[in-house]
Parts: sequence; structure tokens; C-alpha cells
Amino acid sequence: MLASIIKLIFIIIVVCTFPLTAQYEDNSHTMAFSRTMHYALSKNDKGNYQLKSEIKTKIRYLSERALKNNTFYVTEEFSAKVNKLNGSYIKKEGFGAPQIGFYYAKPEDVFIGNYKIHSITFDKPLKVKDSIQYSYQETFTEAAYMPLIEVPNVDYVEYLQIKIDHPRDTYVDFEIRYTTDTLDCRIDRQSEKTTLTFRNINYRTPLAHNPFERIRAVILTKLQNAKREPINPYTPASFTSWYNGKLAQNGLIDDRHDSLAQAITRGLEEPMDKLRAIHNHVKNRIRYIAVADSFHAIIPHRSKKVLELNYGDCKDRALLLMLLARSAGIPVRMALVSTTPRLRFDGVHTSFFNHVINVYEADGKRFYFDPTAKYCEFGNLPPTDFNGRVLILNEANPVYTDEPPLPRKLSIEVEVNGEMDSLRAAKASIKLRNEYLSSARHARHELSGQALENYLSRMINSNFSKISMDQFHFESESDSTMTFSAKADLSEFIIQTATRKYIPQAPFQSVSSQTGERIKDTWPVYMKNPELLGMILRLKIGDAKVNYKDIALGDKEVAWFSNQTSLDASRGMLETRYEFVQQSLWYDGVERLSYLEFCKQYLKLKTSLITITGNTP
Repeated sequence: MLASIIKLIFIIIVVCTFPLTAQYEDNSHTMAFSRTMHYALSKNDKGNYQLKSEIKTKIRYLSERALKNNTFYVTEEFSAKVNKLNGSYIKKEGFGAPQIGFYYAKPEDVFIGNYKIHSITFDKPLKVKDSIQYSYQETFTEAAYMPLIEVPNVDYVEYLQIKIDHPRDTYVDFEIRYTTDTLDCRIDRQSEKTTLTFRNINYRTPLAHNPFERIRAVILTKLQNAKREPINPYTPASFTSWYNGKLAQNGLIDDRHDSLAQAITRGLEEPMDKLRAIHNHVKNRIRYIAVADSFHAIIPHRSKKVLELNYGDCKDRALLLMLLARSAGIPVRMALVSTTPRLRFDGVHTSFFNHVINVYEADGKRFYFDPTAKYCEFGNLPPTDFNGRVLILNEANPVYTDEPPLPRKLSIEVEVNGEMDSLRAAKASIKLRNEYLSSARHARHELSGQALENYLSRMINSNFSKISMDQFHFESESDSTMTFSAKADLSEFIIQTATRKYIPQAPFQSVSSQTGERIKDTWPVYMKNPELLGMILRLKIGDAKVNYKDIALGDKEVAWFSNQTSLDASRGMLETRYEFVQQSLWYDGVERLSYLEFCKQYLKLKTSLITITGNTP
């Protein structure tokens, strides 16, 4: 389905979902929330750590509008069994118990999946100032799955308290990341209990380009034993050791595929050529089907089984590719990434990742490839693969880092040729690369006729201001580029008066006014996709005169735009070249200020025009 061309994959990492009720930030509260999260860490007779929890939530209704929010959800992942879910109406005799149900979430290509959603509905009539409460318990399969905890961005949080009972020789610490302003919190440490408490948190109006509008803070809990060694694998080294240990314990890295690797790479000498062949074999031969039972929600299936069945998910493919490459003598590793935005932590947690790819390191460089990206060529990646930090599972030298964007050619490159007396009938040549190439390949595979025409029109025209292209005709395709021809309508783009014509100097719709407003705060700016756009506009203007000024904005290390114009008077031909490049998906610190200043300057260009005077054909 085209709706899944670019998947928006959601990992539910909170234990309950709160509904949003307010769209402002003041003290006129409509709902008040309180929550206590009580965790018990203990050792069994074998010295292994065990983890249990009890979660209690209270909700107080303060307005008529808030009374509509009467259903709440509890997520049960493979790592923790939910039990004793119950609720009650506070001081409401005869109301009985709320309605409790559940359903299974639809499997996705996620690093952790296979979760069950419990629901609890308070269906009896409530009034303003009434309160309800619900609670449940969890038993974790191991302490390694100590959950990531979120402070929700809801109307009003009276308090959120995390209590951890633990052995006397255990130390508990918290790494907290805020999505906007810092919240007041208190840590109370006792010999066998550590408590973290937040109080009196108001709703925060969402910011543009901030994907974390439903949360105020995220807490990574760090459990340490008497030697200050991680109990839950929150460091890159401990996580890599823990995960690779699970692979080794189940014999998953013992499979050899020498004959198959030899057949795939026959006649090839260079490692990158062999990797290309192995990558394409896995991508094209192994169908994508996710089978994520409790164990395989996080651990791949055996590669021999994947080859036998000819299907698997991202981690199955990544493991198979790694083993095939090793059989060919190439040391490839698995790398954990996120395809959705993540806050940047120093520590590591399973919920930080929802996708597995591969990496090969040679000559001091890293080469990433994604055998699950069906329509993405070798040597390139879907841009959303680096929405958070990447963890390379190299036990000898684990790497946990923000990778810079891959160097890329322009994703959309358009050449338009037209004449001033027939602006509606200009001709365009369109080259698609990167994520637009992947989308076009998928569209041509799934659609035809008018449906394909409409899809291409929306995908391409949405990047340009008042330029309309249609009647697309497929011309050619290579490994990295797809080319179409089309008709281009410039009649709305070029402004005409009785004596003059004007050509905009900022044709791309890549910056909104909301982006510029982010200069007022200090928080990171997150972009949905990179923008690498180019256009060459050639117009036959006869002996008309042109008034123009070349423009270059920004920093090539952050984002930049250029507009260069030339006039061939002998041919009466005007050529103007536009290029817009924004590679990163997020900006912070100095780069953030540089990017926002660039956006401000680009928006000013919206009123900047190339002027044509005199007679035109």
C-alpha cells in the first residue's frame, strides 16, 4: 500500500496513554493526573536480578469537556506480563467496576514488537470534580527491561512519582531528557529505596518541528550493582554485550553459508562489489514478513530458517546478511537505529531502536546499508534510518553515535524549458533520487494510470511554489536515478504585468513561517525529511532586458540555497538555477541557530524577484 511507503512506526514505551485535553498553557485546568510507579528490584537464589512493578493512576475531572476522556490504555510488551488490572470510581457507591478489554497491536517492522493493549473504560456518568483511579502490576522477564518512563504533556500533572525498592548494595541513577523547558524534580535516596518525584506540571503548548508534543520528559533509569556495574544494560558496552550474548546463547551466530556466499559473489573481487551482491540477494530474495513471538520480538530467527522459508523481518535480514558477508570474508556487523525521532541520551535503552541495518567498516570509514529498504539502492539509506543515534553491535568496540547525513545528490532535479508567450506549455525533465526514487519505484509497482499520475503530481509539485507539472511519462531508470518527462505550467509562477515580468528567486516550499518562529526558544529543531532540491529554468525572452542578482544563503555544513542567473543575449535565452540543500533531520546548539537564521533569510527571499522588461516573444 502507498500509505506505507514511508512508515511511521510507533513504539509504545509508556505504560499508559493519557488523552490530551487542553490547547493552552495556564492554570485553567480541565483534568488533573497523579501517578505512582513502584518498582521492586530483587535477587533470586541464583543471584539473578528480578523486577516487578505496581502502577497506580488517579484522574480528577475539572471540566465538562474532560468528562469525555474516560478510556485509558495499558501496554503489555513481550518483556513484562501485565496482571491485576482494575479500576474504581472514587466515592461513587453502586457504580461497580469499569469495563476492561484488550486487543493486539498490529505487527510492524520494529526492533521490539508483539505487544498487547489493555483498555479500561469508565462508562458510568461522571460529573465535574469526580475522580477515578486504576492500577495494574507487571512482572518483567528480566531486569534488563526496566522501562523507559515518560512524563506526559497533559492538562495538569499533580505529581508523578517513581519509587524503586532495591537491595542495599544497589545504586540507582536517572538520566532525564526534557522535550522543552526543564521540570522541577526531587530525588530521595535511602539505603533500600530511591524515589524520583515530579510535581505541578502544566500543559505545554506544542512547538513547530518538535515531534515530542505528547511528553514533557523521558527518564532512563540506571541500575548498578555494588561494583557500579550496570544491572540493566544502559551503557553501549553493556547493551552490546547483553544483546550479542542472546544471539550467542541461541546459536544464532554459528551458522555458516559458505556455498551460498560463494555462489552470490562468484567472479567478484572487491569487498564492496561482494557486499552489493549479498545485499541485493537478501533484499530481493527474502520477503518481508514479521513473525514476532515473545522471543523473536527482539532476537532474530536462525538464518538457516530464514533461508528455508524465504521470509523475515529487518533483524532477520540483517543477521542473514552479516553471516553471508562473514562467509565471504567480509566483517559486517548489525547496527540498531530508529526510524522515528528520538531524544539524545548518553545511555542506551531497547526502546531507543525500532530497526536493524548493517554496517561495514574499512579504511576508517563506515558504510551502512539497509536490506529491508526494498526500493533503496545499495550505498544509500532511507533518510529516516538515522532519526536517533545508531548503535553498532561491535563487542570489542561498541559505537553509539549521531552519524552525519550521507552525502547525496539532489533528490529532485528539474529542468524546465519554456517561452514567455506559452507559459502553460513548458516542458520539464525530472530526475528523482534518494527517498523520492524509492517512493517512485514503489508507486510504479503499486499504481498505474491516473492513480500513478496523481501520486507523482502530488509528490513532486508539493515542493514547488505555483509550478504545476503533469502528464508524466517514464523515460529511464538506473540504479540511483529515475527520469520522467512532463508538461509544466508556469503561468502562476511567473508574474506578469503590462510592461514587466517577474520570476521568483525562492521557488521551493521547504521553509514555513512556523520554522522561523523557533528562533524564540532554545530547543532542538526536528525536520521530517531532508530536502535536496534543484531546478534549472530556461526561458526564451527575446531581446528583453533582465535585472537580477545572484544569491547564496546559508552554510554548506548546515543548510544552504543558491540562485544563479545568466542571460545569453545572442539567443535571447534566460537561464536561472536554483538549489536548496537541507541534509540533517535535526539541529541543535550552534547548528540550530545557523539553520534558523538560514530559514529566516530564505523566507525574506519570497518577495525577491528577477525582473524582465521590454518585449518578449
